Amino acid sequence: MDSYMPLNVLVIDDDVINNFIFERLTLKVTADIMLAFCLNGEEAIDYLQSLIENARTLPDIIFLDLTMPVMNGWDFLEEYHRLNLDSVVGAKVYIITSSIFNLDIERALGYAIVKDFITKPISTTKLEQILGTANSARLEY
Repeated sequence: MDSYMPLNVLVIDDDVINNFIFERLTLKVTADIMLAFCLNGEEAIDYLQSLIENARTLPDIIFLDLTMPVMNGWDFLEEYHRLNLDSVVGAKVYIITSSIFNLDIERALGYAIVKDFITKPISTTKLEQILGTANSARLEY
């Protein structure tokens, strides 16, 4: 039997303060986690391709902001799909953004890999639910 691996989470958000708060909140929920942060979609695509090329552990979950410089969340989703990373990486994507527009929610949930649309700030309860579900799914695998 393989040894247990911590949950791998990638956060794609250009706001370093939000990233710091997210890290603190996550570590309150569970210490059994590996967090990685990218400040825009382009950096995240490069990071994921590097993990694949170097046979590194891929993220189980991606938390994605929509509004970022260089490559925003929408462009990330398109590039992620275009490069077929959705089938290679296999991560569940959660949009976590300040947008409250119904059009954004509908558009985001139109992507098969997007599991939920969360308005910032994420609650401890919601984070516990997402991480708990991901851990349960991994244990069943």
